[in-house]
Amino acid sequence: YGSGFMGKLYDSLKLTKTILPGLLPLMTLDDYKQPMMNLLKVMVDSNLATAKDYEMYFSKFLIEAKQAIKKQAIAEKNTAIEKAEDAKKEKKQLNLYYPKDNDEDAGNDELLTYGTLLLPFRETNPVVNDVFKQLLSSSDKRLKYNTVYLFMQHKVPVPDTMLAYFAKMDDYRYELFNDMRTTKMIDKFPAAYRNQLDLSRSKLFTSSYSNKPDS
Repeated sequence: YGSGFMGKLYDSLKLTKTILPGLLPLMTLDDYKQPMMNLLKVMVDSNLATAKDYEMYFSKFLIEAKQAIKKQAIAEKNTAIEKAEDAKKEKKQLNLYYPKDNDEDAGNDELLTYGTLLLPFRETNPVVNDVFKQLLSSSDKRLKYNTVYLFMQHKVPVPDTMLAYFAKMDDYRYELFNDMRTTKMIDKFPAAYRNQLDLSRSKLFTSSYSNKPDS
């Protein structure tokens, strides 16, 4: 979490909670905005901060999240155009087991932070659901998966279609299985893929090796 003043706030999050009201105004300063949002995200994930603690910043987070979503959409569109152009020029090798690094979806940590901070408001502010609909419809699979995991962490129902979407992918099946087991939602894991062959294949496919396994 870094060193210095901000890093020390992670040493005892329970103690940090007692001074949180005095820290939150730091988010209006450019130098402290991101570190403070990261700290608040960790506290929300740890159930040490609630929506009431920072509700005065809700509108700010919502506006900034919508702006970040627009940037993400533009980036995804540009990536799709680049891939299409590469395909036309035949510069991209078609190999399902050795994808190029730039084919990997990167996710978006900024959007995940906004998502974490906005999630506690979804029941009292329906407009928040629109933000999550956009995150779940992203063409960036990592961003989409991280949003699903965020829901699981905070016991928000995940559409069965979204669970099936990731369960059928070798790249995500084993990760989903582990995350659902950790969040005590394993009973909802799609039965069609809950078998040794599919899970072993996914674990091998997502191993730390530099190359994907050969067929």
